[in-house]
Amino acid sequence: METFQETILRTKTSWETMEEYNKECEKRKARAEKFKTTYVPPKLEDYLPWTEVKRIQDAEKGKLQANGFATGIDVTDAEEIAKQEARKKRFAAAKEGEEKDSKDDDGDNNADTSAEAAE
Repeated sequence: METFQETILRTKTSWETMEEYNKECEKRKARAEKFKTTYVPPKLEDYLPWTEVKRIQDAEKGKLQANGFATGIDVTDAEEIAKQEARKKRFAAAKEGEEKDSKDDDGDNNADTSAEAAE
């Protein structure tokens, strides 16, 4: 898994941008201390492209996708597995109901044609 620092160090432009971000953080900390206010860090979105910001946020949360297909859904989560099982049961029951209906329809059609043939 990629760490926060590794994410930042990946490209030189990101590193230079992060230096600017850190300088701005220091300025804001000094200002907050000087005027005895609370420190509010600058938004990363103002310094990096949104794709880099997303990678950093995911790395901090431990959700960084190494590579490959990302669904946005944790398919290994117990809650998601329970939802999948419920969905399987629901659609299996619906499919069985459709099969019964189609058998009934076929039976009715055959009965009508045999009645017509008798006339």
